[in-house]
Amino acid sequence: MRSVRYSSGAFKSIAGLNEDGRLKIETAIGEIVVNPLIGKKLRGKFEREGIRSHRVWPFRIVYSFTSDELAVKAVSHRKDVYR
Repeated sequence: MRSVRYSSGAFKSIAGLNEDGRLKIETAIGEIVVNPLIGKKLRGKFEREGIRSHRVWPFRIVYSFTSDELAVKAVSHRKDVYR
């Protein structure tokens, strides 16, 4: 099973959510650990790093993965996440 590593920004974003939002995000991250291809590939400057995005309305989880680790890079509202 993959270990999950959060960036400091992603950790702060998740901690700042209300209980319902946090539960939705944590459930989605559990699904991503099992099937990391669930998110869509991002293009442009994100493409080279193999970064993906998973939609958990109204949030986006931006992550990358290897065979043994899931790196959560950002969790933010959809209008702000790619900035």
